[in-house]
Amino acid sequence: MFENRDKLKHSIAKNTSRTDSSESKIPEILFVWDYLEWGGVQIYFFALMQAASEKFRVRAVLPEKSAHRLFDDLAKINVPYLAFPAHTDVSAAQTIRRRIERRINKARSERILLKYLNRENLQDCILQLDLSPFHSFLTIYLLARKSRIVQTFHTPLPAPTGWRGFEQRTKFKILTGLPNYRLLASNELAKESLRPFVSAEVFEKIKVAYSGITRSEIDAVLADKPTREQIAAKYDLPLQKFWVFSVGQFIERKGCWTFLEAAQQMKAENITFVWFGTTAPNAETLRRIEEYNLGDSFRLFSPADFGGERKELLTLISHADVFVLASLLEGLPIALVEAMALRRAPIATPVGAIPEAIENERTGFLLEVGNAAMLVELIRRLKQNETLRETVAAAAQALAFEKFDQAKASQTTIEVYEELKRGNFVNAR
Repeated sequence: MFENRDKLKHSIAKNTSRTDSSESKIPEILFVWDYLEWGGVQIYFFALMQAASEKFRVRAVLPEKSAHRLFDDLAKINVPYLAFPAHTDVSAAQTIRRRIERRINKARSERILLKYLNRENLQDCILQLDLSPFHSFLTIYLLARKSRIVQTFHTPLPAPTGWRGFEQRTKFKILTGLPNYRLLASNELAKESLRPFVSAEVFEKIKVAYSGITRSEIDAVLADKPTREQIAAKYDLPLQKFWVFSVGQFIERKGCWTFLEAAQQMKAENITFVWFGTTAPNAETLRRIEEYNLGDSFRLFSPADFGGERKELLTLISHADVFVLASLLEGLPIALVEAMALRRAPIATPVGAIPEAIENERTGFLLEVGNAAMLVELIRRLKQNETLRETVAAAAQALAFEKFDQAKASQTTIEVYEELKRGNFVNAR
């Protein structure tokens, strides 16, 4: 498993030491994040890495305790990486003590990240960061004085109010005033949410680069798709039942309890609810699931259950009768767009930028947040009307291919990289 990973890691020292080579004169894009959780941002980054590698050198910068499969996936697309020995704790903080511990952890993690990045020739790099301008302001500011920074916002920001709002606007004013700092948004709603934080001039320059599907991945799944019988046998799913699937971290923000409430209400019906998690559930989560007493009408898969492979997950999604995303908070979730591209009829809440993908009753169905009874009715409607299900799925796929093709979306970001490459680098003192 780790042969490619080790080769790739060892290749970094050799590549980065050749400062006199012609290759070293090509700007390098560093894709940087400091947390362990896998999500839509990583999928977005992976697509960008592959697109950008045609014109730039690219490298990932991530915590060394990241999941093994993440390093393996980097090896598959031939992207080297720099792993640093720290990570930010993004778990929920219910007590004052936990909040203090998280802040201390974050400060330590970012100090180590800066230490490792400062070993690089940052003046020749462009950093695509997934760090919060609010919580990681000092880190971003220090990096922007040495390098060129691009930040893409995926979820809308809450409107600034009171003292905290003033502080947030001030931080944005400082960062956007730097000549080497650029903002992007991955959907129109995320861009609009930035308006109160930046000047009118800066706002007009913010481009929208949608998170999207990698068409080659989708085509590969659809072209080599196992039968429903094979999937049922492989994963012990009841063949004759109606399959309702969801994907994401099994956490409240993703609407997991709304999903389970619907499963509980439909327990006596011929339906199986399945959640494919991006992380393994903890003991408390498993205990709460047990309280629903769902038996074999609900299945929770962790990445280990399906090998953690992207293609396998997409293959599983492609067999859903209905795809559900009952989130309380979102940007534009890549799992939803992928389900649409795989010709699945989607049900999702109208949060974040989801309405940019789902036109109610045409490319999917919009679900009131937290409304399990409404989810039940929508599932029943789609289960009873195969023609409606297929019509909606076909329209969803057409929209996904037209609007959310990552190859097209990546070009917007690459144009910003090109702009920074051509511009005169200003090394602030």
